[in-house]
Amino acid sequence: MASFQRRDFLKFSAGLVFSSLVPCSALASTLERLSSRKTLAFYNIHTGEHLSVCYHHSGAYQPEALARINHILRDHRTGDIKPIDPQLLDTLHALHCCIDQDEPFHVISGYRSPRTNAMLRSMALVLGE
Repeated sequence: MASFQRRDFLKFSAGLVFSSLVPCSALASTLERLSSRKTLAFYNIHTGEHLSVCYHHSGAYQPEALARINHILRDHRTGDIKPIDPQLLDTLHALHCCIDQDEPFHVISGYRSPRTNAMLRSMALVLGE
């Protein structure tokens, strides 16, 4: 049986919340309107870093912008960086536009390395959680 990983859960949850908030016709018109330029903003609460970047322009993802997003979403404990699925970024972008909010996404947890997961698990065991 395939395991349902944290990232899969987050993508599924974001899609579920988004689809329940916006009718399909509104989603289609919003995505069509936004297709030429997609910008996201993040604030990493652990590192204090801010990022606002256009990651998709004129039908193409921007590699430098994706690298900057991957960096702000890195494992802040180890510095490990993994690529974030651009479709997840598109979902966040559409959600951000539909709720008509100018605030950045606050990053509580982006990528977590196996080393960080092991450390957090051992801390939970010590604390008896």
